[in-house]
Amino acid sequence: MTPTEIRALVIDDNQDVRESMVMVLELMGCYAFALSSAEEALPFLTEEQPIDAPIHIAFVDVSLLGMSGYELARIVRSKHVPRKAMLIAMTGWGAERDRERALSEGFDAHVVKPLDMTRLRSLLDAVRPR
Repeated sequence: MTPTEIRALVIDDNQDVRESMVMVLELMGCYAFALSSAEEALPFLTEEQPIDAPIHIAFVDVSLLGMSGYELARIVRSKHVPRKAMLIAMTGWGAERDRERALSEGFDAHVVKPLDMTRLRSLLDAVRPR
């Protein structure tokens, strides 16, 4: 899988965060797009996916308005989607209990905003097959 084959989704209710994350992901060679709510994102992360190719990695703000990122992760994981996306919890909270909660809710990783570029690169490397 080349970097441009990595399909990344950013879910955040803050427009500046969405736009900057998409720009960074595209500069790193990904195909990236953003949505502003968990409700909008749910079909993209389940078998009801309204696009041709699967999402490989999704960066999800945990404190979204409406359905939270935690709720989104629980729903996605409960559907047992065969080609599941790596779910990354994005938050301003960086305590150990915040990381533990994100992992227990179904996220694969927890990152603190703003994201460290080295950490972002390692997350993208994790979705590339070896």
